[in-house]
Amino acid sequence: MGSVKGFLISKALLKGDPSTASRPFRNVQGESEWRIGPTIITLCEHLFVSFAIRKLRSQADKYIAIIKSKKEAEKDEAKEIVPADTGEVQKVRFIWKWGIAKFVLSGILAYIDGRLCRSIPNPVARRIVSGFLLSFLDQS
Repeated sequence: MGSVKGFLISKALLKGDPSTASRPFRNVQGESEWRIGPTIITLCEHLFVSFAIRKLRSQADKYIAIIKSKKEAEKDEAKEIVPADTGEVQKVRFIWKWGIAKFVLSGILAYIDGRLCRSIPNPVARRIVSGFLLSFLDQS
């Protein structure tokens, strides 16, 4: 009980001896903790992560385009004559089904991202993998 009380006093969450209490709001009291080194390192990390995600995404888009072109070539070979359907109700149902399907797929992808990123110990690599996977959610 004493150690819990001491911890709360040290974090200024409980009234106690003011000489032993830490000052959690140093920035408010005028002390500046802004340093250039960590800021530049963080900026470089953000730029590197952004660059890596962009490169991975462009490579993935190339592979996706190759796969789509192969599928379209197969469709062209097996074309059928299908009568045109002008049903407005079917369009609305299709849009609703597609919206629900995209929502479910987004949830699955976010779940996979969370599970995968828990096992990556390096924070920069984790951000790259997560950003790459979640970039597929932006597609419309």
